[in-house]
Amino acid sequence: MIGGITLDYVEFPKLGIHIEISPIIVENVFGTQLDIRWYGLFIAFAMFLSLIIGMKQSKKYNIEEEDLIDMFLVALPVSIVFARLFFVVFTWNNYKNDLLGIFRIWEGGLAIYGAIIGAILSVYFFSRKRKIDMLNLCDFACVYLPLAQSIGRWGNFANQELYGSVTTLPWGMTGSIIGDDPVHPT
Repeated sequence: MIGGITLDYVEFPKLGIHIEISPIIVENVFGTQLDIRWYGLFIAFAMFLSLIIGMKQSKKYNIEEEDLIDMFLVALPVSIVFARLFFVVFTWNNYKNDLLGIFRIWEGGLAIYGAIIGAILSVYFFSRKRKIDMLNLCDFACVYLPLAQSIGRWGNFANQELYGSVTTLPWGMTGSIIGDDPVHPT
């Protein structure tokens, strides 16, 4: 336990690696019941890093930085809403008797597939309104989605979620949440 935060652990037993980590970085921010989590930090970092690098590269695709920022400001909230809706639709039994729970996004439950659907729809309508070639915009943005996704996966690592199948390979990992059977880190 560090500063009131209970630490979980992730191990790579065959490699002799033991990492103590909690999904929560800071508990009860400003006396509220909201926590700062590794997952949120990695996702925010991934989005802003992709935006900053994209702004530097946008001229090569004849995309104005202002258009890129405006598109980001439209696509981000739409993507979050769609990520949540996708999650809720596929876990409806958790919410059918607690409809207000749908809005408690801080309790977890976002799906990348919903975020991608929301982003594509946002970019489509944004590019039509601004008369920007959507295919050019997609060519430009195609490197930033996997970049952001790979950074965001470190948040999944901290949460000990979305790991692969059981393995006997040397890099198999276990953890306080994962259990004792080694699984592929993803």
